[in-house]
Amino acid sequence: MVGNLGMVAGLAMGGLLAEPVKTMPGFFGAEGVLNRSGSEEGVKWMVKYPFALPAVVNAVLLGLMAMAAAAWLRETMSGQDQVESGTGYSTRRPYILLNDTENLLSDRHQEKPPAKTSLRSALTTRTLPSLISSFLLALHTSAFAFILPLHLSTPSSPYSPLLSYSSHSLVPILFRFSGGLALSPVTISLYLSLFGLLGLLFRAFVYHWWQNRLSTMGLFELSLAVFPFVYLLTPYLSLFSWGHQDTDRTTGCAIMMKWIALGIVVGGQTLATSMVGPSAKVLLAESAPSEGVRERVQEVGNMVATLASVVGPVVGGVVYAKGVREEVVGAAWWFYLVVVAVVAAAWCVGVQGRVNEESETDEIDVSDFGYVKTSDRGW
Repeated sequence: MVGNLGMVAGLAMGGLLAEPVKTMPGFFGAEGVLNRSGSEEGVKWMVKYPFALPAVVNAVLLGLMAMAAAAWLRETMSGQDQVESGTGYSTRRPYILLNDTENLLSDRHQEKPPAKTSLRSALTTRTLPSLISSFLLALHTSAFAFILPLHLSTPSSPYSPLLSYSSHSLVPILFRFSGGLALSPVTISLYLSLFGLLGLLFRAFVYHWWQNRLSTMGLFELSLAVFPFVYLLTPYLSLFSWGHQDTDRTTGCAIMMKWIALGIVVGGQTLATSMVGPSAKVLLAESAPSEGVRERVQEVGNMVATLASVVGPVVGGVVYAKGVREEVVGAAWWFYLVVVAVVAAAWCVGVQGRVNEESETDEIDVSDFGYVKTSDRGW
């Protein structure tokens, strides 16, 4: 929860710091207090590199975090030397006073760390479906988080598809069009941050109430059904921005409809992500064959999700760029995100759901591993 709150704050901060000469002219503009050079355009390096300030601030924050971690963060892994807060010295002393050799052997025996579970123990027929589900979910959710700001900032098309094609076919009208919403970085960041904050409030105050009524798997399946529709409809946000450059053709009703449609899309994605995240973690934990293996399974799950978070935006960005060049701005949404979301839903509901049902009915094998399912809400 705290990490997600930091992501929301970072998103808003990044948008506010982008293009500082335009967004904060009192500080960095031509007459800004920090424009020491007296340039007519503003601070020179910010004019030349308008998106550098967020990266600089991020680097400073990461440096402060690294120093704080080195100075005050304590080691928590079993079997590792514990470090005293603020010193950096091990709590183990090089010399200790002993009464006899027996005490020395006894102390060494007590300090022996527990054996760490192997990677093979975390890869079973019960955990693999959950790990694949984690990969597929992170693959399309991370790609959405990367592609949506690109789509919102893409310049809008001044032409309607009705005027761009002489054919009366609905195919080019419904699928072959280009352009985004031409929103500024500040508007995009604040808008997405607002919905991110609403998602945190939903997870904190509403999620458990829904979970008690729909069950963990019910919420999981509901979120899986929302994702494809969100991805299918997102490209059509461009319909509300055609002729954006001509202010005479832009009416107040069209602007209002654009923001309502954007709110439905972003709100649906935020709601689905807020439901699928905790549910996926609970189902992954429940797939562990024993208490001792659960921590290892969660480690592998984090690695799998991280890998998908790297692959998803890269592939999505390539497909989106290709679609923009071919005047099919919805290519990344329809041929990548929708496909992955449908495959993820089919896999999670079909394969993983069947494995979970078989695991719940096989009580003898489960008890042999010392695994006890406390409730549908998790642990």
